[in-house]
Amino acid sequence: KMRVVFVGSVWPEPRSSAAGFRTRSLVEIFLHSEAFSKPRQIYFISPNKPNEHTRELQQLGVHTMQCSMERPMFRLFLTHVRPDVIIFDRFTTEEQFGWMAKEISPETIRILDTQDLHFLRQSREAFVTAHPNVIDMNSVLQHETDVEDNVLKREIASILRCDHTLFVSNTERELLKEKFNIPEEISSLATFFYDMESPLRQLYLSRSFEKRNHFMMIGNFLHNPNVDGIHWMAKEVWPQIRERLPNAQLHIYGAYPDHITKRRHDRSSGF
Repeated sequence: KMRVVFVGSVWPEPRSSAAGFRTRSLVEIFLHSEAFSKPRQIYFISPNKPNEHTRELQQLGVHTMQCSMERPMFRLFLTHVRPDVIIFDRFTTEEQFGWMAKEISPETIRILDTQDLHFLRQSREAFVTAHPNVIDMNSVLQHETDVEDNVLKREIASILRCDHTLFVSNTERELLKEKFNIPEEISSLATFFYDMESPLRQLYLSRSFEKRNHFMMIGNFLHNPNVDGIHWMAKEVWPQIRERLPNAQLHIYGAYPDHITKRRHDRSSGF
């Protein structure tokens, strides 16, 4: 059997975060895709305590194990399993476990799933924090990360240590190619995975634009850019939309909302 090991910073939560949905989708692709000729045995390892999401993986037929870098368990696991492929769910996970995987099982293909480029997101967050009155989105998007930035160095080092890297956005992939000379052949674009035949998608496609109403935002409230986007929408964008569409409503969905964001709820303004 082909042995595939996922190393996650958390157990994936497919119903509460985009990252969790995507990681779970990658697991299911390795489980069920006909692109692989050999049967697969999938393992998922995380330093976090097992929870209901761990049990969901087990129900799919995935072997799960709680394991931290400090314990000899991971070393013993690698020695025993000798995986064909190991996938890290972000660069910090690769920093923790990648060196040991290379030392014990050098023949294993090591793949980094970036989820998003952390250095890019964090540098933009720092820029917005330092310039709170900037509302021009182009100035944020054009902001360049300092080449001496510690997170940038760590993330690029992680990419170069791995055999292959997955990107959600082609823009991020192109940025690394153009600005940091990351070879295109060691990376792939792997966006979100959806069932094109699902009843929900068919319902979505069956309703024309003219028959739809209102606006929607969706995102996990533990992710700072999502929360910042809601406050920006409430302050800068939504008043302009309501000026032109006085009956419009904005519906916001997401897991783990905080009390400050909940206070934005205002039926009178359609928010």
